[in-house]
Amino acid sequence: MESTTTILVADDEATSRLLLKSILEGEGYSVIEAVDGQDALEKIELSKPDIAVLDLLMPKLDGLNVCKELRKKFDIIELPIVMVTAANETDSLIKCLSQGANDFISKPVNKDILLARLNNIVMALQSRLALIEAHKEAARRQRMETVGQFAAGVAHNFNNVLGVIMGNAELLIEDLHKARMSAESAAMILDSSRKAAILTESLLTFTGTHGHKNCKDPLKAAESLLPLAKAFSGTRVTYELTCTERPGSVVISSSDLVSVLLQLVRNGIEAIADSGSVQIEIKTVEIENQKQVRFRVSDTGTGMPEHLIEHAFEPFYSSKNVGVRGGISFDGSGLGLSLAYNLVSSAGGYIRVVRSGKNGTVIEFVVPCAESDS
Repeated sequence: MESTTTILVADDEATSRLLLKSILEGEGYSVIEAVDGQDALEKIELSKPDIAVLDLLMPKLDGLNVCKELRKKFDIIELPIVMVTAANETDSLIKCLSQGANDFISKPVNKDILLARLNNIVMALQSRLALIEAHKEAARRQRMETVGQFAAGVAHNFNNVLGVIMGNAELLIEDLHKARMSAESAAMILDSSRKAAILTESLLTFTGTHGHKNCKDPLKAAESLLPLAKAFSGTRVTYELTCTERPGSVVISSSDLVSVLLQLVRNGIEAIADSGSVQIEIKTVEIENQKQVRFRVSDTGTGMPEHLIEHAFEPFYSSKNVGVRGGISFDGSGLGLSLAYNLVSSAGGYIRVVRSGKNGTVIEFVVPCAESDS
């Protein structure tokens, strides 16, 4: 039994409440007491317990209405609810279950039955936490894989850039030995050095710190990923970035924003068999009286099968095969869009497939503007 599991017990009868508390604390649970339904709602909001045990009949707000209110904020996994009811309240019990109660126990409370049902709930909670951690770990690995693949592309471009720099530097040295300057060689060195600097800045943006709350310049962040994308795909894919009005700060870190865009761009690259294009559109919009920024990524690839669209953001779900397309290796792990979904959701936004078919796929995500820009 996890000693850190916290259970709220709501019952207006002090004797019943203290009995439940004694049983639960004897098994290592932490207990919060509530004297009625309203008190239960307030303490759940304040203390965030793991499980709620509610008496059906309470003053001010009965167990049925407490359950109904809680289900507006928490699903059956986020906050399991166990109803305590008299044996003859069958109709009310059915109503409670229909309102989202996970389980019930009849009065007088049987200690063994209560603990067995709570233990089942705790085991389910632990399984869910383990699944969440596994998903986070898979997402971390996916991110590192993406960093590795794009870094490999950048390294390849660096070799090309450095080759130009070194070659022209050697020519320049020969010219200097002949007491004359080669403006053309110097210009090529400068141009290649600038390209190398752009690649470096882009990679630093992508691998930057993830704890920073706001991206102050979303357009700059989007621009920084283009050299990475080009380094990754080569010349077979062209890119276009459009933004009618420069957006303000958004509630997502620059590196997370670049990571989301990179996953969507990568998805587009993978869908393009030979040659094609990827477009990124950035636009400030107002949704439900809140200023937000919409990012829309479209490609000219083969598109997703219609029956797979609803699964697009599920972890480990992929219609792509492991292999090589356009000279690029893909693992088909099915984690890229799931990682994007998690990052956008964590920022309070949403992501969706707008359309997908033989003419390509369009995916958009929306994140809120920072309060200072709202």
